[in-house]
Formats: sequence, C-alpha cells, structure tokens
Amino acid sequence: MSIYIIQSASLIQCDRQSQFDLACISQVKGLIFHNNQIRFCNWDLENLILIQEIQIHDTWVTFEDHETYFQCTYAKKEKKIRMHIYYDMQGIQDIEYTSD
Repeated sequence: MSIYIIQSASLIQCDRQSQFDLACISQVKGLIFHNNQIRFCNWDLENLILIQEIQIHDTWVTFEDHETYFQCTYAKKEKKIRMHIYYDMQGIQDIEYTSD
C-alpha cells in the first residue's frame, strides 16, 4: 500500500510540474509572437519585452529574451531552475533545462 501512495504522490508532482512548464511555454509563445512582430515589422524596438516577471502557480518566473532563446528562471526547492526555450521565425525549436 505504501508503494502505491508514493507512486501516486510522484505522479501528482509530475503533473503539477508539467502544468507549470506548459504555462511557462505558453507565456513564452506570446512573448515570441509580440517581439517577432516588432522586430520583423520594423516597429519601435522600445516596445520589445526583453524582461518580464510574472507569477505562475504561486512561483515567480523571470522571462528574458536573448533574441534566439528565452530564458525562464525560477526557484524550486532552494535551487535556481533555468529553462532555455530556443526559437526562430517558425516558433519554438528546442527546450533545455539547467539548475544550480
């Protein structure tokens, strides 16, 4: 019975992390669209959103645009997690996770 409870708790944790990751990716998609419109339509570059901090599921996340990827940074269990979301004109191409 205890193995079942541990497995259930792990699955719930994975589901929460998955929802969190999807929320971050969704935010980045909107930022990519916004910034690409400004860059490729020759609009005023002052309107670019290069850094944004928002709260997702009670966690503060910082999004930074580095022109070829967004870096999403947040704290989880006393570790700093970084998600690099690489993109081009077609959309998101790759995602890489690192932590301290």
